[in-house]
Amino acid sequence: AVRGHLPPGVTPEYMDGFLRRNRPTLLHIVERHLVDLPGVLDESKLPPEEWTAARRTKANLAAMEVAAAKRPEKMTAKDKRLLAGYSGWGGLSIDAARDHFPAGFPVPEARGLIHEYYTPTKVCTEITRVVRPMLEGLGDNGSLLALEPAAGIGRLIRAASGKGWSRVKWLTVEYSELSGRMLSAIRPDLTLYLGPFERWIREYGDEYRGRLQLVLANPPYGARGAAIAEDPDRSYREKQAYAYFMRRSLDLLAPNGVGVFLVPYGFLTGQGARNRALRTKVLKRHHLAAAFRLPSRLFPGAQLVTDLLFFRARGGELTDIVEDDLPILDGRYFELFPNHILGREVGKAGNETDQTAKPRWGYQIEGEFSKLPAVVERPLCTTCELRAVVQPITPAARRQGIVRSKTKGTAKLSPPLAAAVAIGHRVDGYLAALSAEDSEIPSLLWKELHNALTAWAEAHGNPWAHVELQKLAKRDDLGAERFLSAFERTGRLITGLSQRPVYRPRYTGKPSDVVAQAEMLYRQHRKLTLDQLAEFHRKVGGRTKPARIQALLLRAGWAVDGDSWDQLVPAEHYYTGHLWPRYDRAVERAKAGDAQASGQSKKLLAAIKPQVFEDIDGVSPRQGWLPLGLVSQWLSETLNGYYGAVTLMRKHGLVAPTGTDYTGLRDSGLLAAEARWCIGWINHDKTEFHPKRRRDQNLDEIRLKKAREWESSFRAWIGAD
Repeated sequence: AVRGHLPPGVTPEYMDGFLRRNRPTLLHIVERHLVDLPGVLDESKLPPEEWTAARRTKANLAAMEVAAAKRPEKMTAKDKRLLAGYSGWGGLSIDAARDHFPAGFPVPEARGLIHEYYTPTKVCTEITRVVRPMLEGLGDNGSLLALEPAAGIGRLIRAASGKGWSRVKWLTVEYSELSGRMLSAIRPDLTLYLGPFERWIREYGDEYRGRLQLVLANPPYGARGAAIAEDPDRSYREKQAYAYFMRRSLDLLAPNGVGVFLVPYGFLTGQGARNRALRTKVLKRHHLAAAFRLPSRLFPGAQLVTDLLFFRARGGELTDIVEDDLPILDGRYFELFPNHILGREVGKAGNETDQTAKPRWGYQIEGEFSKLPAVVERPLCTTCELRAVVQPITPAARRQGIVRSKTKGTAKLSPPLAAAVAIGHRVDGYLAALSAEDSEIPSLLWKELHNALTAWAEAHGNPWAHVELQKLAKRDDLGAERFLSAFERTGRLITGLSQRPVYRPRYTGKPSDVVAQAEMLYRQHRKLTLDQLAEFHRKVGGRTKPARIQALLLRAGWAVDGDSWDQLVPAEHYYTGHLWPRYDRAVERAKAGDAQASGQSKKLLAAIKPQVFEDIDGVSPRQGWLPLGLVSQWLSETLNGYYGAVTLMRKHGLVAPTGTDYTGLRDSGLLAAEARWCIGWINHDKTEFHPKRRRDQNLDEIRLKKAREWESSFRAWIGAD
C-alpha cells in the first residue's frame, strides 16, 4: 500500500532498500501487535500443562469441546488457550471419559494410550531456543524448509515461532485424526497431511529428498503397525516406529541440515545387536552433533527415559564409521560427555527402545528439567571420504500403493474413506496374486494386509454399515469395491483373508530325483531331515530307500548337521556363515568313528582358515587394530602389576586410562612409571615416552630398547594363552 503512494522525493528503489535494511525490525513490530489481537495465541501466557490424570482429562475434554464448536477463525484468545491445554490421551482412560466426548467429533484411538506422550512445552521451548543458532547459513533465498513427521498437537511447531522463525516453511504430518483436528484448530495456517508418515513418504518423499534444512520430532516409540507396508523402499523396514521416523526423516535433509529427535535411550547406549546396527546406519549418513539425556518425570503418566539428539546431515555416506564415532557406536556417548545427563541415574540401564512397557531394569533419571545447556557441536569430519547415496525414485504407480489401472484420487475423501480405498487396492493385488497360485507372495503379504483390515474395522465399525463407502463402491471405485468384498455382511473378514494362505510349491521333477526334492523342501522350510525327505519321496512316487537317499545327497555335496546329527544341509549353506559350532559337532562325531563327520570337519577347517599364533609376525601393543581391552589386560598384569588394573580407552585420538585426563598422567597415581612411558609410546608421544637414563646414554637408543622389550613381553603374554 505504501509503495503505491510514495511521497514526493521517495523513489521505489529507495523504498525497496529501506525494506531490505529494516525488515527484521518491521517484522518484530508487526508480530508484537498481532499477539495483542483477539483470537491470537500468546504462547508465553499459557498455563502449565495439567499434570494429574484428572486435570489432564478435564483439560482435554474442554479443548475438544472448543474445537468441535467453533471454526478456527471464530476463536478468541481464550478459546486458543483452552486448545493449547490439550495433552493427548497417553496414560489416561478413554472409557472413563467416553460419555463426555463431543458428538460428531473424532474420538481418541486406542493406540493413543501408548503413543500420545507429547513433548512438554518447556522442553519444546528449550529445543527451539538452542536449535535456532544451528540454522544460521541454511536455506535458500532466506527461506528454510522444515518437517515435523509426527506433529501431534503441534507443541514443537508452536515453540518454533516468533523472532528468527518467520522464514521457516513447515511440512507437518500427523496420523491421528483427533490430534490432527486439534492442531488444525490451533494452527489453521499449517499445511497438515493427515495420515501415516509412511504414506506421506510414498507420495512426497521423492519431491522433498535433499531439500529439508530442519527436522524436529518426538516420534512414536512403539512397534510399527499396518502402515509399515506403505513405504515402497524395503531398506527402511525398521520394526520400531522411532527408528523408522528417525532414519527416513534424516535421509531427507540437505547437506549440513539439522535433525533433532527425542527418542528412547536404547538407541544411544543400548548394547544389543539391533541398537548397534541402527547406530551404524544412522552414523554413516549423519553426524551426531550433541545429545542430552532428560529427566524421567517429563511425561505425565509415564516414566520414560529419553535422549534428545542433534544431528548434522553429512551429505553422503561414509564407507566406514570414523574413529571419533567409535565410542558412540559402542554406546559410550555419556562416558565421553557425562555432564550431558541432566539428572541423577538410578537403577540399571538396559537396551530399552520400546518404552510402551515398564522398563525392565528400573532405570530412571531423577531430577527436574529447567533448561538445556548450550549445544557445543562435536567437530564434523571434513576430510572423510563420502559416497553418494543413490535412492531409487518411486514410480508414480507405486506412490498410490498396489493398484490396477482403474484408480481414482482420494484427496477429497475423508480420512476413513481414503484409508479404505487405499487398503482396497492392496486387497485387489493380494487376491490377484492368490488366484495365480504360483508364488509365496500372498503368504508374505497376508499379515500386514490382515492387520490393516482389522484395524480399520476396529476403528470405524462394520464397513457395510458405512453409507458413503457403499456409495463410493456403486460409483465404480475399484478400491471401495475391493475393500467391501474383503468383508462379509456381518463385518467379518472373508475366509480368503481371515487366515494366512499356505504356499505349497508343486514338485514337477522326476519321482527318482531325490536331490531336486531335497532342494525344494530345504528352500521351503530351511530345515530338512532324512525322515521328512523320505516321506515326501514316497508321496511323489519314488521308491528309493532312506539309506540310499542319504548316500545320493552326500555324493551331491550335502552335509549332515544338528545336535542329533539328523539335519541335511546343502553344501552352499553348510560351509558358509557361523562355522565353529558346526566344526565342533563334526569333530565330536568324528571321534566316534563317523567317516562323513571326519571329512566335513576337514572341509570346515579349510573354509575357516584359522590363524595360529606363529602366523602373526611383528604383533605389537602399539598397533591400532588390536582391541584396547587386550592391551589393557597385558599392561595391568605386567608393567602396572604393582599398581593394579588399568582400563584404556581412545579419546580424541589418544589412548589413556579411563577417567584420567591424558595431560595429567603423571599425577594420576594409578600408573607405574614404565606403564606411563608405554602409554606415551603407544601414542607416539615422546614427551611421555621419556625413560630414565644416565647422562652417557643415548635417549633414542633407550627408547628403542624399551619398545623391543614391551613388544617381546606382549607377544609372550598372548602366546601363553
